[in-house]
Amino acid sequence: MKRYIYQEDFKEKAVILFRQVGIAKASKVTHVTRATLYRWNKEFGEDLQLPEGKDQWPEFAENETTADQSPEEELRQLRDQIIIQKGVNRKLKKALLLILSDEE
Repeated sequence: MKRYIYQEDFKEKAVILFRQVGIAKASKVTHVTRATLYRWNKEFGEDLQLPEGKDQWPEFAENETTADQSPEEELRQLRDQIIIQKGVNRKLKKALLLILSDEE
């Protein structure tokens, strides 16, 4: 199985989301396993502070505008979205293999 290397910024945001909405929803949104989120949460410990009243995953909103973002911020967001889409694709491939193996 292929190992994915996540950026520290992505890990921090995933842990913050986990602390805000819970493990199930954070795992679903980020497409990161629950075990990985628990491990990251333990690694960050109490050092990671939750921001007050700020949505941690605005890049996953459907109508996200990037006009006021710096190119570096936009690039970081696009990289995070690629990681998430790779997770979705991996899950879809597994589901397709299960469906095809059941038909035989």
